[in-house]
Amino acid sequence: MPFREGQEVRVRALLEERRWERHRAGWDTPPAGGDIGIVVDVDASSGRTVYSVRCADAHGQERWLTEFDEDEIETLPPIASAAPAPSAPPPQEWIGTLRDGSRVRIRPICPQDIGRYAAFIDGLSARTRHYLFLAAVAHLSEERLRRMCEADHAHDMAYVALSEAGPGDEPGGERQIGVARYAVADDPSEGAEISVAVADAWQRRGLGTLLLRHLIDYARDRNIPRLYSIDSGTNEPMRKLARQFGFSEQPDPADVHQVIFSLRLERAS
Repeated sequence: MPFREGQEVRVRALLEERRWERHRAGWDTPPAGGDIGIVVDVDASSGRTVYSVRCADAHGQERWLTEFDEDEIETLPPIASAAPAPSAPPPQEWIGTLRDGSRVRIRPICPQDIGRYAAFIDGLSARTRHYLFLAAVAHLSEERLRRMCEADHAHDMAYVALSEAGPGDEPGGERQIGVARYAVADDPSEGAEISVAVADAWQRRGLGTLLLRHLIDYARDRNIPRLYSIDSGTNEPMRKLARQFGFSEQPDPADVHQVIFSLRLERAS
């Protein structure tokens, strides 16, 4: 399928050693299968279409910039496995008080959050965004944002944290400052993968704890057997949060730079 400039793509496994050699030339870090980058140029002048893809690290420094044929890259997989059409969100919402006395509203995500969610992701620091996506992601496509805001509340669920509007926001509006979500694995017996992200200015106030507590309670009520999170081994905020709730930690067998936090949930009575 054709790709366009600005699109996020993932590098397929490079099967032949000669492909590695071609891509490695001139770069200290060659692309690897699973790396995510951004298409920065599309060139069809030579009779075949060549895509220039750039990958950066968590600090925005270029890791590699190289050309790929169409069959060497792919679109990102769906956020969650196929699921029924979104149902009405559960009615619960809460007003939470953080350690510094700040009050926030926590509620299920909804399709109307797409603009607020996009602003939240764009406002994260490069490091926080890298911890969330395990890749150097600059912006999310509108389609991906839409999918992330349309949780079906069964196979996937997300809670957002909202604060009063700040400078530059619409009067009377709210600003998203955090999110916690889960997506059920392809094999439901494996449980659901979670992620938690908090705006940099709101970190170390207990917001991640509030969000994850509500997400765990929701998953337990729906008899999700296990929650797990795949994270960078350097993500100390997530490590501290996971330990607080009793998650175990083990190395990720697929990537020596990552760890897997896991929590078994007792079935709801």
